[in-house]
Amino acid sequence: MAPDRPHVFVVHGDLTQLACDAIMIPTDARLSVREHWHAVVPEHRELAARPELDAFRRGKALAHALGPNSTDEHAPLRVLTAVPLQGYSSVDELRPRIRAFVEAAAAAIPSHRESVIGSGQRRALPLVAMPLFSSAGGGGGLRRTAIIDTVLDEARSAAIACGVDVALVLRTEPDAALAQQRRRTTATDSWAAVAPRLLERAQLLARHALADRMVPFMGAGVSMSAGAPSWSRLLTDLADMIELDAETRDALFAGRLGELDQATYLARRFDEAGLDFRSAVAALVQRPRYGLAPALLAATADEQAITLNYDTLFERASTAAGRARRVLTGGGTPARTDVEGADAAAASDLGDRWLLKLHGSADHPGSIVLTRDDYLGFASDRSALTAIVKANLLTRHLLFVGFGLADDHFHEILHDVKRAVGSTEASATALTLFADPLSDGLWGGSLTVVPMLAERFSPDALPRAARTLELFLDALAAYSIDSESYLRLPEYEEGLSAEELRVRELMLALEAASGRTYSPSSSN
Repeated sequence: MAPDRPHVFVVHGDLTQLACDAIMIPTDARLSVREHWHAVVPEHRELAARPELDAFRRGKALAHALGPNSTDEHAPLRVLTAVPLQGYSSVDELRPRIRAFVEAAAAAIPSHRESVIGSGQRRALPLVAMPLFSSAGGGGGLRRTAIIDTVLDEARSAAIACGVDVALVLRTEPDAALAQQRRRTTATDSWAAVAPRLLERAQLLARHALADRMVPFMGAGVSMSAGAPSWSRLLTDLADMIELDAETRDALFAGRLGELDQATYLARRFDEAGLDFRSAVAALVQRPRYGLAPALLAATADEQAITLNYDTLFERASTAAGRARRVLTGGGTPARTDVEGADAAAASDLGDRWLLKLHGSADHPGSIVLTRDDYLGFASDRSALTAIVKANLLTRHLLFVGFGLADDHFHEILHDVKRAVGSTEASATALTLFADPLSDGLWGGSLTVVPMLAERFSPDALPRAARTLELFLDALAAYSIDSESYLRLPEYEEGLSAEELRVRELMLALEAASGRTYSPSSSN
């Protein structure tokens, strides 16, 4: 395992909503851009007249970095990538185009990384993202399995050569399921960047997911991949909004007040200034795009998920993957469904999927729990929500991701469950960024703590630890998906193994006997 070896992630979702450094925009020599990309390339009608694109028009260049969308300050670079006017006759024709995209993106990113996902928060390696760009139109006649194998292989090779990570973002559930299956069959190449101990742990946790027993419990670290603030940065940003003088600021943050009391003080100062404290919190935590962590957890979570975060990144990632879910916030706020961007089928097929937002939601600022008074009133206002968490600790496997396990409410819940049943051994796993020699003494058998880096905390190592968490979640997502929806569809048939063909025949026979027809989901 090479600690900084570039990696290819697979994400089921919408490429236009993913926080990254650069994205591929497929086009042709006429510089025509499909309608799906018009919001990302609002100047698409002007491209044909630009002199700097002359080499691209003449086929002398296969990729050209346009720069970010000027209407979005945090937008990624857009890299035009050529598809042939006459279509593809071989999957090998994809390789130079994938390579050209990665090379053009990697060359342009260093001068652009100032504000792609938020100031002060950089991945250890840049992230470039691409769709399965040969899967329709000119590439529609190629075997789907061959396309995915070729894209994964060439993206991996180009990523290593250019020193960047690549995210392959797939719009349909069958494509995502097939890509994960192909990665599992080439595990040596797919997980070369993941430490063996972490890969083994991801595979173990995936068994809980496959049995519908795993429930993600998400903290602020999950949203930081999209540039959302940590708890401490949120408080300092709030202080900046009311322009605290230096002496007061030092007393607030360098003194002995805990973070709950810091929030209480800031809330009172907002009130004195006639400002809405919770609306300010909501504005600071929201981000236009979700990061890898929410997207990968959305693919892993089945029916239930829990979060302390206020932002809406996880539910948007779930919706983009065709897995829209009900959102429960409590505090007098009615349950809602986040189906923005979902098709009608995804919106109506919620099943039992839900997200419990214990500390409120940014789209309902009044529900936000942040000050000490909020915490003290939590038990009476949201006891039903807390009961759901306790029930999950007793009956399912909770996966704590994205926080340092220091939340007072978390300790209260874990304490109550331990008192009720004597232990929560093997019922919960916590993914931490760094090793802590006090973990075993503090948690005993209550939690299985899995550090991403087997070393103590270091600020310099923080980007590497955060990226390692993304690698872990990518492996977990790949091994948690057992859908074989692609087996039913004719465009995948030619690439199936003999065993898969036999399974396909049985599936089709069962569908014919039942009179039901399978329809694959598409997220956008």
